[in-house]
Amino acid sequence: MDQQEEGDFLSFANRILQELYPQIPIPFQRQPQNQTAREEAFTKNEIARIMQKVPIKKPPGYDGIDFVVLKTIFRTNPDILITFYNKCLSLQCFPNLLKTGVIVLFLKKGKNKSDIKSYRPVSLLPTLGKILEKLLLERLNHHLRRNNLQHPNQYGFRTNRSTEEAILDLLDKINSAKNSNQHALMISLDIKGTFDHLQYTSIKNSQDNLKYHSNTLETLIDILSNRKVAINTS
Repeated sequence: MDQQEEGDFLSFANRILQELYPQIPIPFQRQPQNQTAREEAFTKNEIARIMQKVPIKKPPGYDGIDFVVLKTIFRTNPDILITFYNKCLSLQCFPNLLKTGVIVLFLKKGKNKSDIKSYRPVSLLPTLGKILEKLLLERLNHHLRRNNLQHPNQYGFRTNRSTEEAILDLLDKINSAKNSNQHALMISLDIKGTFDHLQYTSIKNSQDNLKYHSNTLETLIDILSNRKVAINTS
C-alpha cells in the first residue's frame, strides 16, 4: 500500500484504516488460567433465544453468511451450530476466522469526501461470531447480575436501564442540592473513538478483578487476540 501514489483510492483507504483503527501499543497476550470453572454447555434454548433476536436484514461479514442462512441451518439441523459453539466453549477459543471485520464507509451528510473524518465506519463481522459473542455476553451479564457486580449508577449496556433514567437521576441530584442550598457540579466527558482506543490490557485487568475464571469468560477474552479489519478497494 505504501507504494501506491498519494491520493489514489488504495492509499486513501489505508490512511482511513490507520486513522480510525490505530495500532494497539501493547498487543494483548492471553495467559490461559490454570484453574478455570467449567460452565455447562450451551443449550438449544440458549441459542434459540439469541437466534430469535438477531435482525435478518443485517449485512453479513466477508464470508457472505447472513442471519437468514444461520436461522435456516438452526431450524433444519440445529446440532450443527450447537456442536460448533460448544466446541468453542470447550476449547476456550474464539476462532480467528470470526475476528476479521470488513469496513464499510458511509460519508456523513454535507461533509468533504477528501477528509478522512467525514466518514463513519461500520465493521461487518461474520454472523457466526456475532451469535457466539451474544451467547458469551448473555452468560457474563447473568454472572454480573447474580453477584451484584454492576455499579448501581451504570445505565449503559444494562437490561432495563436507559439514558432517560440517567438524566432523571442527574436532575434529582441537582434539585436535591438546590433544595439544600448546596452547589452541584457535573463533569461531562466525550472520549473520541472510545471502543477503538480502549486498551485490551485494561479489559483483561477488569476481568482479573472479577475473580471469575470460567470457560465462558476465557472464550470471551480470546476475542481480543488476533483481531483484524479490512477494507474492500476493488
